[in-house]
Amino acid sequence: RPSASGAKTSASCACPSGDAMQRRCVAILRETLSVHERRAPLTPRHVERLVSAEGVDVLVQPCAKRIFPDALYEAAGAHVREDVSEATVLLGVKEVETSFIDAHPGRTFAFFSHTIKGQPANMPMLDAALRAGVRLIDYECIRAAGNPSAPRLVAFGEFAGKAGMINALRGLGLRLQALGHPTPLATIRPAHAYSSYAHARAALGEVGAAIAAEGLPQHASPLVIGIHGRGNVGRGALDAFDALGEGVAVHTDTTELDALTRTYGSVEAERLRRMVHVVQFGAEMTVKPLQRGAPFNKTEYYAHPERYRPCLGESVLPHVTMLVHAAYWDGRFPTLLRAAELRELAQASPTGEPRLLAIADLSCDVDGALEPLVRTTTVDAPYYIYDWMAKAEAISGAATEGNANALGAPSTPPSGKWSCGEAALSARPGVLVMGTDILPAELPLESSEHFGEQLSRFIPALADTAVAARPFGDQLDTSAVGGPVGLPRELWCATVACGGELTPRFSYIGAIRAARARAESQRAATYLRHASAHEADAHASATVRLSGHLFDSGFINAALDTVEASGARFELRDVRAGLGTHAPSCALLDLAVQGHDAVDAHRRTAELVSGLQALARARTGAEASVQLVSGARGTSRIGPQGAPSFSATAARGTPDADGAPSSLHQDQRSEGGDAFSRSAGASAPRHEIVVLGAGLCAGPAVELLSRDPLNTVHVVASEPRAAAALCARLGRANTVAHEAGVLEGGNGKHATPMPSSLVRGLLSRAHAALSLLPPPLHPHVARACIDARTPLVTASYACEGMLALSEDAARVGVPLLCEMGLDPGIDHMSAVRLLERARSDGWRVQGFESVCGGLPAPEVALANPLGYKFSWSPAGVLSAMEQPAQYKHAGKLVRVGGGTELLGSAKSLSAGALARAYRLEVLPNRNSLAYAPLYGLDGDEVHTMFRGTLRYEGWAQLMAGFRALGLLDVGARIRAGAVTWADVCADIDVPVGTGIRAARDGVGASASVKAVTADVTRVDSVSHALSALGWLTRGGSEPLVPSDTIAGAPPTPVSVRDAFCTLLARRLAYSDCAGDHDLVLMEHTLTLARGDEPGVERRLSSWLALSGGGGSGKPSAMARTVGLTAALGAQLVANAETRAELGCGGLLRPTVAAVYEPVLNALEREGVRFEEHLHEPTACMLSSARASADLHLRSTLSDLARVDPRPTVQHE
Repeated sequence: RPSASGAKTSASCACPSGDAMQRRCVAILRETLSVHERRAPLTPRHVERLVSAEGVDVLVQPCAKRIFPDALYEAAGAHVREDVSEATVLLGVKEVETSFIDAHPGRTFAFFSHTIKGQPANMPMLDAALRAGVRLIDYECIRAAGNPSAPRLVAFGEFAGKAGMINALRGLGLRLQALGHPTPLATIRPAHAYSSYAHARAALGEVGAAIAAEGLPQHASPLVIGIHGRGNVGRGALDAFDALGEGVAVHTDTTELDALTRTYGSVEAERLRRMVHVVQFGAEMTVKPLQRGAPFNKTEYYAHPERYRPCLGESVLPHVTMLVHAAYWDGRFPTLLRAAELRELAQASPTGEPRLLAIADLSCDVDGALEPLVRTTTVDAPYYIYDWMAKAEAISGAATEGNANALGAPSTPPSGKWSCGEAALSARPGVLVMGTDILPAELPLESSEHFGEQLSRFIPALADTAVAARPFGDQLDTSAVGGPVGLPRELWCATVACGGELTPRFSYIGAIRAARARAESQRAATYLRHASAHEADAHASATVRLSGHLFDSGFINAALDTVEASGARFELRDVRAGLGTHAPSCALLDLAVQGHDAVDAHRRTAELVSGLQALARARTGAEASVQLVSGARGTSRIGPQGAPSFSATAARGTPDADGAPSSLHQDQRSEGGDAFSRSAGASAPRHEIVVLGAGLCAGPAVELLSRDPLNTVHVVASEPRAAAALCARLGRANTVAHEAGVLEGGNGKHATPMPSSLVRGLLSRAHAALSLLPPPLHPHVARACIDARTPLVTASYACEGMLALSEDAARVGVPLLCEMGLDPGIDHMSAVRLLERARSDGWRVQGFESVCGGLPAPEVALANPLGYKFSWSPAGVLSAMEQPAQYKHAGKLVRVGGGTELLGSAKSLSAGALARAYRLEVLPNRNSLAYAPLYGLDGDEVHTMFRGTLRYEGWAQLMAGFRALGLLDVGARIRAGAVTWADVCADIDVPVGTGIRAARDGVGASASVKAVTADVTRVDSVSHALSALGWLTRGGSEPLVPSDTIAGAPPTPVSVRDAFCTLLARRLAYSDCAGDHDLVLMEHTLTLARGDEPGVERRLSSWLALSGGGGSGKPSAMARTVGLTAALGAQLVANAETRAELGCGGLLRPTVAAVYEPVLNALEREGVRFEEHLHEPTACMLSSARASADLHLRSTLSDLARVDPRPTVQHE
C-alpha cells in the first residue's frame, strides 16, 4: 500500500529512531468511545509486575473515569502523562480515534478493533492504521496456538454474562412491575451501580432471600428463565443467577419445563412460586433436522446449518418467562426466534399474551439469532418494548413525556429508581428486549483484572522493537526450532495489519470492502434506472444467504456478476467474515427483480436464485451454498398463480410431506451426496492429525488437512527446520511444527526402533496419523498407532511388516490404510472403478494391463543425461528397483528377480495412447498377481495381469550401468577423509570423467571397469553410466556433502549408495525455475469380451497425463497426486462415522468402494478430474489378424486450473 508520500512501505513496523524507542515501552490509552467505558487493559498490579520483573516502561494517559485512579498506576511505577509518543506499543480496550493513529505512525496498537469482519463503521480506522503503517493487533483474534477455532485467550466474555444477567433480572422485575406484579427483582440496580461484582452478588442474595420468604405473584409463577449457551457468556450468566441463593432452582433437563408450567393453581405452585427457576440448554433445543425422525447432530449442524430448522418456539418458549441468549451465532445459522412465533404463542395463550415477557440477547447480534433485537441498547437506556404484531420497537429510545403518558407510564421516574429510558417499560403489549453491547464495562474492576492477567504475559514480546522492525513474515517466534525469538504464534496470528498492508490472514477484508462498494454502486445506479420505470411494472424480491469461501475464492464476484447480468438490483448486507483467509464467511444478498408482470417477475427471481445455486455447485473450490431466506416482497406479496413460491415457510426449510425441504432447497438435497462429503460434514470438531515427514509430498497433504480450521495438523520431521519451514509457507495457525527424531532406539543388537516419546504423545491424542516416512519405518509407526488406537495412513505399498500387524490392528479396530498415493493409490482406485463400470455394462474382463510413472516433462528430461528428475526420495526409487516382480501374460506366469534382472526386463511401450505420445519403456512393478483378487480378476478367464512402471527409454540401461559400477552397493563404505566424489570414485575403482574405452584400455585401467565390460553387452550401459556420473559429479569435483552443511569431511562413514542418493537428490531435484515441469502418466487397458459375441475381443483403455511445478508456485504433479490422496485418506479415517463404513480395522487398501469412491470424488473437487469419452470402433481400427476392435475409453486426469496440455498429448 502506498504511503502518504507515495513511496511503498515495507511490511514491517519500523518504530521511530532514538534511544527512547529502542527500549521496551508501552502505553495505556484513555478510552474515548463511551462515557461508560471504565475498563483498562492492564491494572496497576500488572503494571508493577511489568516494570519490576520485566523491565518494561509503562506510560498511562490520565483518565478520571477509569476504574483505577491515576495515583495507583504511579505507585506501581508507571508514568502518568498525556504525551505517550515515546511508547512503541499502545494498548486500549475499544476502538481508537483515527487522528490518534495518524499521529503515531509505526507503532503497535492493540485493542478490539472490530474490523476483521469488514465492519463498515470501522473501515476509516483501518485505513488510518494502513496509512500510518502501524502494527494492529486485535484482541478478538488472540487464540490458543493461533487457531481461529480455538478459545479466545484475552476476552471479557464471562463478565458479559455476569453483568448481562444482573441487568436482565432487573429488566424482568421492572416489566412485571409495569404489568401490575411487583417483585423483589425490581429492587436490583444496574450492574454498573454496584462497586464490585461481589457487591452485586450480595445484593442478589438478598433478593433471592426475599423471594424465598415472600414468594412471587401467582400470575408470574412459576417464573422460569431459559439460558441458551454453555460457553463463557452462558457460564457467567449462570454464575450471577446462582447468587440468588435460596431463591434459585436449577433444572438440568428441559423436559422438566412442561411439567413445571402445568403446576399453576396447584398445591405444588405455592412451593414453586418461592423460587426462580432456570434451565440452561444448547443448540439441541433450538433447532431440529429437516429430515423427519433424524436425531440432532451438533457437529453436522455447525458444518451444515442449512439442514436444520429452528424449533425454539416449540421446545422452550412456551415454558419460559425470560429468554437469555448467550450463544455464538452468525449468518450461516437460521434465525432462532421470529415475530411470527411470538404471535403464535400469544394466540395459543388463554390471556392472549405469551408467557415470554423478556428477552436478553447477551451476544448482541442485531438482526441475528433473535428477530426482536432490532437495535443495540445502551447503558443509559438498556431496554425497549418490541411489538410482535407490528414487528417493530414500540418505543424508540428514551420515552418523551407525551408518549410515556399515552402508554400509562409516569412522565417522570421516581427519584433514584429508574434510569433514562426505563419509562418505556409500560403495560403496553409486547416483550421487553435488552441488547447492550458493552456489558463487561459495567463490571470494570473484575473484568479488567481478568483481562489484564491474560494480556500481560504477551506484553514483553509485543514490546520488542527489534521484532517489530522485521518484515511481518519474519516476526513469528521460531526459537523452538532454532530460529530467532519473535512474536508468539497467538499474537502473530492476531495481527490484522503491519507496515501499511493487511497481513495474509486478513487480506480477505479488502475483498469484502470491494464487494460492498460494488453492491452500493449497483444499488444506487439501478435504483435511479428503475425509479423512472412505468409504475405498472411488477417487481419481485428475495433474500438469499451466501455461505462458504466467498472472498478468498472470488465466489462473491462471480455471484454479483450473475446478478448484474440478470438486470436485477441488489444489496449486500450482514457480511460476517470467517476469521482468517481460509475460514468460511457468509452474507445476505437482497435481490429485486423487475418483470413485465407479477408472474414474470417471480419467474425471473426463481431463475436468478437457481442460477446462483448452480454457480455454487460449479465453483467447488469455494465450498459455497446459496440458501433462500425470504421472498415475495414487493409488488405481489403472494406469488401469483403459476409463479414459484418464495414463502417464508420454504425459506426456513419447513419439511414437505416427505420430510425434505421444500421450494428451492431441493438442490441442496442432491449436493454432497458421496461418502467423503458426509464424512467432512460430520467430522468431529478439532481433529488432531499427525503428519510424519516434511518431504516433497508433505506440502500438499498438510495444506489440504489444515484448510479446515477445526483441524490441528502436527508436522513432525527430524531434518532441521523442515517442519517449521513447511508450516511457515502455509502461514496457518492450525499447523504446528515439531523438530524431533521420529524413531528412537534400535541401535542395540536386538533393539527395535520405536517412535519417539514426542510422537507417541501426539499419537495418543490424535484422530489419525499420516506417515510419509521411508517405507521401512512404517511398521514401527503402525505398532505405535495400534497401541494408541489411532488410524494410520501411508502412501507406500503394504510391506510384510505391515501385513504382519494387520491382525493386531483388526483386533482393536484400528485401520491401517496403505497404498494411498499415486502408484500405489490412484492407480488402484481408478482401475477398480473402470473395471466395475465395464462389468456393469455386461463385459467379461479377460486381461488387465496398467502402467504408471512420474517423469520430467520431455523438454526437461533432455536437459540431463539421465532423462529423469526426482519428485520423491531417490532412495525410494532405487529401492523399488531391487524388488522382484511377477505377472501373468497370455496365460503364462512370469517371474522376474530384482536388481539387474528387473532392469533387463524393461520393454519399450509400443501400444496404447501414451506410446503414441511419448518414447517410453515399462518395467514390471512388483507382484501384479497380488492385486488380481483385490480387483476381482482372480478367475481362470483372465489371461493377462500386468502392472508396470514407466520411464523414458534408456533409463533401465543406465541404472544397470550404475549398478555394475557399484554405485548402488549398500555394503560399500566411504572412508573417513573423503571430501569430493573424486575421492569416492577412486576408492571404488571407478574412473570418473573419462571415456569407457580409455578407462578400459589405458595405462592403469580400472579393474572394476575391465570386469564389468568384459561382456560386450554391458559396454553401452557402463559407457552411459560413466558419462552420466561425470555430469553428476562435475568431473569428480562435486563435494560429497554440501559445503554449507559441514566443514571438511563427514564425521562418520556412509555407504556409497547413500552418498549416491544424496548426489541424485542434489543434482536432479525439481526447481522453481519456469518450465521445470514434471509429468504423471498412467494408462489402464482392459481386454473385454461379451457372452453374446463369442470369439470377439475389445480393448478398453483409460489414460491420464498431469503436469505440475514449473515455477508456478504450485507443487509438482507427483507431490500433488501423492500428497492430496494420502491426506484425503487421513481425513477419511479420522472420522468415526466414515471409519465405521470401512468395517473392522486391520490393513486396508483403497480397492474398496468406501475408500475409492469418496476419494476420487474429492480429488475431482480439487481440480483433479477424470474426463471420460467413449469411442465406438470404426473400420480403420479393425485388426485383420484378430478381427477385433480397439475401444478407447479415455479417462484423463487433468488439472484444468493449472495445466497447459502438452502438444504431444493434445492429438489424443
